[in-house]
Amino acid sequence: MNIYIYIFNFVTREKKKKPRTPSLNTPISPRSSSPLFSILISHPRRISSSSPSSSAPPPPRAPIPFPDCAAAAAAAAMGMGPLENAVVEAPAEAVGGGGVGGGSYAVLQCGEDSEYVRKAYGGYFEVFRALLAEDGERWRVYRAVRGELPAEEEAAGIDGFVISGSCSDAHGEEPWILALVDLIRRQHAAGKRILGVCFGHQVLCRALGGKTGRSKKGWDIGVNCIHPTAAMARLFAPIKLPVHMPIIEFHQDEVWELPPQAEVLARSDMTGVEMFRLGNRAMGVQGHPEYSKDILMSIADRLLRNNLILDCQVDVAKASFDVRQPDKDLWKKVCRGFLKGRVQSPQQQQHQKQQKAAQLVL
Repeated sequence: MNIYIYIFNFVTREKKKKPRTPSLNTPISPRSSSPLFSILISHPRRISSSSPSSSAPPPPRAPIPFPDCAAAAAAAAMGMGPLENAVVEAPAEAVGGGGVGGGSYAVLQCGEDSEYVRKAYGGYFEVFRALLAEDGERWRVYRAVRGELPAEEEAAGIDGFVISGSCSDAHGEEPWILALVDLIRRQHAAGKRILGVCFGHQVLCRALGGKTGRSKKGWDIGVNCIHPTAAMARLFAPIKLPVHMPIIEFHQDEVWELPPQAEVLARSDMTGVEMFRLGNRAMGVQGHPEYSKDILMSIADRLLRNNLILDCQVDVAKASFDVRQPDKDLWKKVCRGFLKGRVQSPQQQQHQKQQKAAQLVL
Protein backbone atom coordinates (compact mmCIF):
# COMPACT_ATOMS: atom_id res chain seq x y z
CA MET A 1 0.00 0.00 0.00
CA ASN A 2 2.91 2.36 0.76
CA ILE A 3 4.21 2.16 -2.82
CA TYR A 4 0.70 2.99 -4.12
CA ILE A 5 0.63 6.11 -1.91
CA TYR A 6 4.14 7.05 -3.03
CA ILE A 7 3.35 6.79 -6.74
CA PHE A 8 0.04 8.61 -6.39
CA ASN A 9 1.70 11.44 -4.46
CA PHE A 10 4.45 11.59 -7.10
CA VAL A 11 1.94 11.91 -9.93
CA THR A 12 -0.01 14.58 -8.04
CA ARG A 13 3.16 16.55 -7.33
CA GLU A 14 4.23 16.38 -10.99
CA LYS A 15 0.86 17.70 -12.09
CA LYS A 16 1.29 20.75 -9.87
CA LYS A 17 4.79 21.40 -11.21
CA LYS A 18 4.04 20.88 -14.87
CA PRO A 19 0.37 21.56 -15.64
CA ARG A 20 -0.79 20.59 -19.08
CA THR A 21 -1.86 23.41 -21.38
CA PRO A 22 -3.90 21.98 -24.25
CA SER A 23 -4.18 23.94 -27.46
CA LEU A 24 -7.47 25.46 -28.55
CA ASN A 25 -8.06 22.50 -30.85
CA THR A 26 -7.19 19.85 -28.28
CA PRO A 27 -10.09 17.96 -26.68
CA ILE A 28 -9.66 18.03 -22.91
CA SER A 29 -9.87 14.70 -21.10
CA PRO A 30 -12.30 14.55 -18.17
CA ARG A 31 -10.56 15.32 -14.85
CA SER A 32 -11.45 15.67 -11.21
CA SER A 33 -9.60 17.08 -8.23
CA SER A 34 -10.71 14.07 -6.20
CA PRO A 35 -8.68 10.85 -6.62
CA LEU A 36 -11.84 8.89 -5.96
CA PHE A 37 -13.59 10.37 -9.00
CA SER A 38 -14.20 7.67 -11.62
CA ILE A 39 -13.37 8.41 -15.23
CA LEU A 40 -15.23 6.46 -17.86
CA ILE A 41 -12.84 5.29 -20.53
CA SER A 42 -13.74 4.07 -23.98
CA HIS A 43 -11.01 3.40 -26.53
CA PRO A 44 -12.39 4.60 -29.88
CA ARG A 45 -9.56 2.98 -31.79
CA ARG A 46 -6.38 0.99 -31.27
CA ILE A 47 -2.89 2.45 -31.25
CA SER A 48 -0.43 -0.32 -30.46
CA SER A 49 2.75 1.45 -31.47
CA SER A 50 3.82 4.53 -33.34
CA SER A 51 1.55 5.11 -36.27
CA PRO A 52 -1.62 7.12 -36.97
CA SER A 53 -4.79 5.69 -35.54
CA SER A 54 -6.82 3.00 -37.23
CA SER A 55 -10.19 3.94 -38.65
CA ALA A 56 -12.00 0.82 -37.42
CA PRO A 57 -13.34 1.50 -33.87
CA PRO A 58 -13.30 -1.43 -31.42
CA PRO A 59 -16.20 -2.17 -29.07
CA PRO A 60 -16.32 0.31 -26.13
CA ARG A 61 -14.45 -0.81 -23.02
CA ALA A 62 -15.88 -1.01 -19.52
CA PRO A 63 -15.42 1.99 -17.18
CA ILE A 64 -12.07 2.15 -15.37
CA PRO A 65 -11.78 4.22 -12.16
CA PHE A 66 -9.07 6.88 -11.87
CA PRO A 67 -7.28 5.18 -8.91
CA ASP A 68 -6.47 2.25 -11.24
CA CYS A 69 -4.09 4.55 -13.11
CA ALA A 70 -2.09 5.16 -9.95
CA ALA A 71 -2.30 1.46 -9.20
CA ALA A 72 -0.85 0.71 -12.61
CA ALA A 73 2.16 2.88 -11.82
CA ALA A 74 2.58 1.10 -8.51
CA ALA A 75 2.40 -2.23 -10.29
CA ALA A 76 5.43 -1.17 -12.28
CA ALA A 77 7.42 -1.49 -9.07
CA MET A 78 6.74 -5.22 -8.88
CA GLY A 79 9.94 -7.23 -8.96
CA MET A 80 12.15 -4.72 -7.14
CA GLY A 81 14.23 -5.94 -4.21
CA PRO A 82 16.85 -8.61 -3.59
CA LEU A 83 15.95 -10.55 -6.76
CA GLU A 84 16.39 -7.54 -9.06
CA ASN A 85 19.86 -8.69 -10.18
CA ALA A 86 19.17 -12.40 -9.93
CA VAL A 87 19.66 -14.69 -12.89
CA VAL A 88 17.30 -17.28 -14.34
CA GLU A 89 19.11 -20.60 -14.25
CA ALA A 90 18.12 -23.55 -16.43
CA PRO A 91 19.77 -26.25 -18.56
CA ALA A 92 21.00 -24.79 -21.83
CA GLU A 93 19.45 -25.19 -25.26
CA ALA A 94 20.74 -23.65 -28.49
CA VAL A 95 18.80 -21.21 -30.63
CA GLY A 96 20.26 -22.80 -33.74
CA GLY A 97 23.20 -22.49 -36.06
CA GLY A 98 24.35 -19.38 -37.82
CA GLY A 99 27.51 -17.42 -38.34
CA VAL A 100 28.70 -14.04 -37.18
CA GLY A 101 28.79 -11.05 -39.55
CA GLY A 102 27.31 -10.51 -43.00
CA GLY A 103 23.78 -11.48 -43.84
CA SER A 104 20.82 -9.75 -45.42
CA TYR A 105 17.86 -8.54 -43.35
CA ALA A 106 14.60 -6.69 -43.97
CA VAL A 107 12.29 -4.62 -41.80
CA LEU A 108 8.63 -5.01 -42.74
CA GLN A 109 7.34 -1.63 -41.54
CA CYS A 110 3.68 -1.86 -40.60
CA GLY A 111 3.09 1.77 -39.65
CA GLU A 112 3.98 5.17 -41.05
CA ASP A 113 6.81 7.19 -39.51
CA SER A 114 5.69 9.79 -37.00
CA GLU A 115 6.89 13.34 -37.57
CA TYR A 116 8.96 13.23 -34.39
CA VAL A 117 10.74 9.96 -35.21
CA ARG A 118 11.36 11.08 -38.78
CA LYS A 119 13.04 14.29 -37.61
CA ALA A 120 14.89 12.85 -34.61
CA TYR A 121 15.97 9.47 -36.00
CA GLY A 122 15.31 9.41 -39.72
CA GLY A 123 12.34 7.04 -39.37
CA TYR A 124 11.54 3.75 -37.65
CA PHE A 125 13.74 1.79 -40.04
CA GLU A 126 16.76 3.61 -38.62
CA VAL A 127 15.51 2.96 -35.08
CA PHE A 128 15.43 -0.77 -35.80
CA ARG A 129 18.82 -0.68 -37.50
CA ALA A 130 20.30 0.98 -34.41
CA LEU A 131 19.06 -1.95 -32.33
CA LEU A 132 19.83 -4.83 -34.67
CA ALA A 133 22.32 -3.96 -37.42
CA GLU A 134 26.05 -4.77 -37.34
CA ASP A 135 28.96 -4.15 -39.67
CA GLY A 136 28.95 -6.09 -42.92
CA GLU A 137 25.19 -6.63 -43.03
CA ARG A 138 22.71 -5.51 -45.67
CA TRP A 139 19.46 -4.00 -44.40
CA ARG A 140 16.44 -2.83 -46.37
CA VAL A 141 12.91 -1.69 -45.54
CA TYR A 142 9.56 -2.63 -47.08
CA ARG A 143 6.55 -0.46 -46.24
CA ALA A 144 4.16 -3.32 -45.60
CA VAL A 145 1.45 -0.88 -44.48
CA ARG A 146 1.49 0.52 -48.04
CA GLY A 147 1.38 -2.95 -49.59
CA GLU A 148 5.13 -3.06 -50.26
CA LEU A 149 6.44 -6.60 -49.72
CA PRO A 150 9.43 -8.42 -51.21
CA ALA A 151 8.83 -10.55 -54.30
CA GLU A 152 9.74 -14.22 -54.07
CA GLU A 153 13.12 -13.65 -55.74
CA GLU A 154 13.97 -10.84 -53.31
CA ALA A 155 12.76 -12.78 -50.28
CA ALA A 156 14.96 -15.72 -51.25
CA GLY A 157 18.02 -13.55 -50.69
CA ILE A 158 16.94 -12.30 -47.25
CA ASP A 159 18.16 -14.20 -44.18
CA GLY A 160 15.80 -12.70 -41.63
CA PHE A 161 12.73 -10.47 -41.32
CA VAL A 162 11.72 -8.00 -38.61
CA ILE A 163 8.02 -7.09 -38.37
CA SER A 164 7.38 -3.71 -36.73
CA GLY A 165 4.57 -2.25 -34.67
CA SER A 166 1.43 -0.74 -36.16
CA CYS A 167 -1.73 1.17 -35.28
CA SER A 168 -3.77 -1.58 -36.94
CA ASP A 169 -5.18 -4.75 -35.41
CA ALA A 170 -3.21 -7.91 -36.12
CA HIS A 171 -6.56 -9.70 -36.33
CA GLY A 172 -7.83 -7.20 -38.91
CA GLU A 173 -8.81 -8.01 -42.49
CA GLU A 174 -7.18 -5.13 -44.37
CA PRO A 175 -5.64 -6.31 -47.67
CA TRP A 176 -2.11 -5.37 -46.62
CA ILE A 177 -2.43 -7.37 -43.38
CA LEU A 178 -3.68 -10.44 -45.25
CA ALA A 179 -0.78 -10.11 -47.71
CA LEU A 180 1.64 -9.84 -44.78
CA VAL A 181 0.16 -12.95 -43.14
CA ASP A 182 0.64 -14.85 -46.39
CA LEU A 183 4.26 -13.69 -46.68
CA ILE A 184 5.00 -14.73 -43.09
CA ARG A 185 3.64 -18.21 -43.71
CA ARG A 186 5.68 -18.66 -46.87
CA GLN A 187 8.90 -17.36 -45.36
CA HIS A 188 8.47 -19.43 -42.22
CA ALA A 189 7.95 -22.52 -44.36
CA ALA A 190 11.13 -21.59 -46.24
CA GLY A 191 13.08 -21.61 -42.97
CA LYS A 192 13.69 -17.86 -42.72
CA ARG A 193 14.15 -16.24 -39.33
CA ILE A 194 11.34 -13.89 -38.29
CA LEU A 195 11.27 -11.49 -35.34
CA GLY A 196 7.94 -9.80 -34.56
CA VAL A 197 7.65 -6.70 -32.36
CA CYS A 198 4.33 -5.54 -30.80
CA PHE A 199 1.91 -5.72 -33.78
CA GLY A 200 4.59 -7.88 -35.42
CA HIS A 201 4.48 -10.26 -32.44
CA GLN A 202 0.71 -10.52 -32.77
CA VAL A 203 0.52 -10.89 -36.55
CA LEU A 204 3.29 -13.52 -36.42
CA CYS A 205 1.17 -15.44 -33.93
CA ARG A 206 -1.87 -15.14 -36.20
CA ALA A 207 0.00 -16.22 -39.33
CA LEU A 208 1.34 -19.34 -37.63
CA GLY A 209 -2.05 -20.45 -36.32
CA GLY A 210 -2.63 -18.55 -33.07
CA LYS A 211 -5.23 -15.96 -32.04
CA THR A 212 -4.99 -12.33 -30.93
CA GLY A 213 -7.40 -9.72 -29.59
CA ARG A 214 -8.01 -6.88 -27.13
CA SER A 215 -6.39 -7.19 -23.73
CA LYS A 216 -8.91 -7.54 -20.91
CA LYS A 217 -6.62 -5.33 -18.79
CA GLY A 218 -6.58 -2.43 -21.23
CA TRP A 219 -3.61 -0.33 -22.28
CA ASP A 220 -0.09 -1.17 -21.17
CA ILE A 221 2.02 1.99 -21.56
CA GLY A 222 5.44 2.60 -20.06
CA VAL A 223 8.31 0.50 -18.71
CA ASN A 224 7.14 -2.92 -17.60
CA CYS A 225 9.09 -5.86 -16.20
CA ILE A 226 8.61 -9.12 -18.02
CA HIS A 227 9.68 -12.43 -16.55
CA PRO A 228 11.44 -15.07 -18.68
CA THR A 229 10.30 -18.68 -18.45
CA ALA A 230 12.62 -21.66 -18.00
CA ALA A 231 12.26 -22.25 -21.75
CA MET A 232 13.69 -18.80 -22.46
CA ALA A 233 16.48 -19.32 -19.94
CA ARG A 234 17.51 -22.47 -21.81
CA LEU A 235 17.27 -20.74 -25.16
CA PHE A 236 19.49 -17.83 -24.12
CA ALA A 237 21.65 -19.61 -21.54
CA PRO A 238 24.92 -17.85 -22.55
CA ILE A 239 23.31 -14.44 -21.88
CA LYS A 240 22.34 -15.40 -18.29
CA LEU A 241 18.98 -13.66 -18.31
CA PRO A 242 17.90 -11.70 -15.22
CA VAL A 243 14.68 -12.60 -13.44
CA HIS A 244 13.19 -9.23 -14.46
CA MET A 245 13.65 -7.83 -17.97
CA PRO A 246 12.49 -4.18 -18.20
CA ILE A 247 11.07 -3.20 -21.59
CA ILE A 248 8.96 -0.34 -22.97
CA GLU A 249 5.36 -1.32 -23.73
CA PHE A 250 2.67 0.45 -25.75
CA HIS A 251 -0.25 -1.80 -26.68
CA GLN A 252 -3.83 -2.75 -25.93
CA ASP A 253 -3.96 -5.95 -28.01
CA GLU A 254 -2.29 -9.22 -27.06
CA VAL A 255 -1.83 -12.86 -27.96
CA TRP A 256 -4.81 -14.88 -26.83
CA GLU A 257 -3.80 -18.31 -28.05
CA LEU A 258 -0.39 -19.58 -29.15
CA PRO A 259 0.20 -21.25 -32.51
CA PRO A 260 0.38 -25.06 -32.34
CA GLN A 261 3.69 -26.27 -30.87
CA ALA A 262 4.74 -22.73 -29.90
CA GLU A 263 5.90 -21.99 -26.36
CA VAL A 264 5.78 -18.97 -24.07
CA LEU A 265 9.17 -17.37 -23.44
CA ALA A 266 8.13 -14.55 -21.09
CA ARG A 267 5.13 -13.26 -19.13
CA SER A 268 4.20 -10.18 -17.11
CA ASP A 269 1.52 -9.14 -14.65
CA MET A 270 -0.27 -7.36 -17.51
CA THR A 271 0.20 -9.82 -20.36
CA GLY A 272 0.25 -13.62 -20.36
CA VAL A 273 2.30 -13.94 -23.56
CA GLU A 274 4.99 -11.25 -23.59
CA MET A 275 7.20 -13.42 -25.79
CA PHE A 276 6.83 -16.69 -27.67
CA ARG A 277 8.74 -18.76 -30.16
CA LEU A 278 7.90 -21.46 -32.67
CA GLY A 279 10.97 -23.60 -33.21
CA ASN A 280 14.22 -21.73 -33.73
CA ARG A 281 12.97 -19.56 -36.60
CA ALA A 282 10.10 -17.43 -35.28
CA MET A 283 9.99 -15.28 -32.15
CA GLY A 284 7.57 -12.58 -31.00
CA VAL A 285 8.16 -9.78 -28.48
CA GLN A 286 5.10 -7.85 -27.28
CA GLY A 287 7.12 -4.90 -25.97
CA HIS A 288 9.27 -2.43 -27.88
CA PRO A 289 12.99 -3.21 -27.48
CA GLU A 290 13.70 -0.54 -30.11
CA TYR A 291 11.93 2.31 -28.27
CA SER A 292 13.45 4.97 -26.03
CA LYS A 293 11.63 7.24 -23.58
CA ASP A 294 11.40 10.18 -26.00
CA ILE A 295 9.80 8.01 -28.70
CA LEU A 296 7.24 6.62 -26.28
CA MET A 297 6.33 10.03 -24.86
CA SER A 298 6.02 11.60 -28.32
CA ILE A 299 3.47 8.93 -29.23
CA ALA A 300 1.65 9.22 -25.91
CA ASP A 301 1.42 13.01 -26.17
CA ARG A 302 0.04 12.75 -29.72
CA LEU A 303 -2.63 10.26 -28.64
CA LEU A 304 -3.48 12.45 -25.66
CA ARG A 305 -3.98 15.47 -27.92
CA ASN A 306 -6.38 13.41 -29.99
CA ASN A 307 -8.24 12.22 -26.89
CA LEU A 308 -7.34 8.57 -27.55
CA ILE A 309 -5.79 7.99 -24.14
CA LEU A 310 -6.15 9.76 -20.79
CA ASP A 311 -3.65 12.13 -19.27
CA CYS A 312 -3.48 9.92 -16.16
CA GLN A 313 -2.18 7.13 -18.44
CA VAL A 314 0.54 9.46 -19.68
CA ASP A 315 1.42 10.24 -16.05
CA VAL A 316 1.68 6.51 -15.34
CA ALA A 317 4.00 6.05 -18.32
CA LYS A 318 6.25 8.90 -17.17
CA ALA A 319 6.35 7.61 -13.60
CA SER A 320 7.37 4.14 -14.80
CA PHE A 321 10.70 5.55 -16.04
CA ASP A 322 11.41 6.83 -12.52
CA VAL A 323 11.01 3.30 -11.18
CA ARG A 324 13.30 1.59 -13.72
CA GLN A 325 14.84 1.97 -17.17
CA PRO A 326 14.50 -0.42 -20.13
CA ASP A 327 17.55 -2.68 -20.48
CA LYS A 328 18.49 -1.80 -24.07
CA ASP A 329 21.78 -3.73 -24.04
CA LEU A 330 20.05 -6.90 -22.86
CA TRP A 331 17.41 -6.61 -25.57
CA LYS A 332 20.08 -6.08 -28.22
CA LYS A 333 21.66 -9.38 -27.23
CA VAL A 334 18.34 -11.21 -27.17
CA CYS A 335 16.98 -9.87 -30.47
CA ARG A 336 20.25 -10.02 -32.40
CA GLY A 337 21.00 -13.46 -31.01
CA PHE A 338 17.71 -14.93 -32.17
CA LEU A 339 17.44 -13.12 -35.50
CA LYS A 340 20.97 -14.09 -36.50
CA GLY A 341 21.01 -17.58 -35.00
CA ARG A 342 24.04 -16.85 -32.86
CA VAL A 343 23.01 -17.85 -29.38
CA GLN A 344 24.73 -21.12 -28.55
CA SER A 345 24.50 -23.32 -25.50
CA PRO A 346 27.57 -24.06 -23.36
CA GLN A 347 27.49 -27.61 -24.73
CA GLN A 348 27.74 -26.30 -28.30
CA GLN A 349 30.54 -23.95 -27.36
CA GLN A 350 32.44 -26.81 -25.70
CA HIS A 351 31.86 -28.99 -28.75
CA GLN A 352 33.29 -26.29 -31.03
CA LYS A 353 36.38 -26.00 -28.82
CA GLN A 354 36.87 -29.76 -28.97
CA GLN A 355 36.56 -29.70 -32.76
CA LYS A 356 39.16 -26.92 -33.05
CA ALA A 357 41.49 -28.77 -30.70
CA ALA A 358 41.11 -31.94 -32.75
CA GLN A 359 41.93 -30.02 -35.96
CA LEU A 360 45.09 -28.63 -34.37
CA VAL A 361 46.19 -32.14 -33.41
CA LEU A 362 45.64 -33.34 -36.97
